[in-house]
Amino acid sequence: MILAAICVALAAACISILEEPMTVYAYTPVAATINDGPVQLRNAPVNGTKLALLYPGDNVTVINETTGSDGRVWYQLQVYYKGNTITGYTRSDFVTIQNGAS
Repeated sequence: MILAAICVALAAACISILEEPMTVYAYTPVAATINDGPVQLRNAPVNGTKLALLYPGDNVTVINETTGSDGRVWYQLQVYYKGNTITGYTRSDFVTIQNGAS
C-alpha cells in the first residue's frame, strides 16, 4: 500500500516536471471578437483539449493572457456557448480587442 502511494507520488512529480511553464500576466477583462476561423477554444494553450469552435464575429471576453510553449501569446477567454459560459484558450492573433478597451 505504501509502495503504491510512493509510485503515484513519483509519477505525478515526473508529469509536472515535463509540463512547459507558462508566463501569466494580471489582466483586466475586456470585450473582444473572433477575427478568423473557425478556431478552437481549448482548455489549455497549444495542445489542450478542444472545448468549442469559435467563428468570426463571435463575441468573447478576454480575461487573461499567457505565453504558450509555442512562444505565442494565448488569450484566456470566457465565451457564452450552447447556453453555458465556458472558459478556455485561443491564440491572440485570432482575437480582436474591441475599440475603447485597453
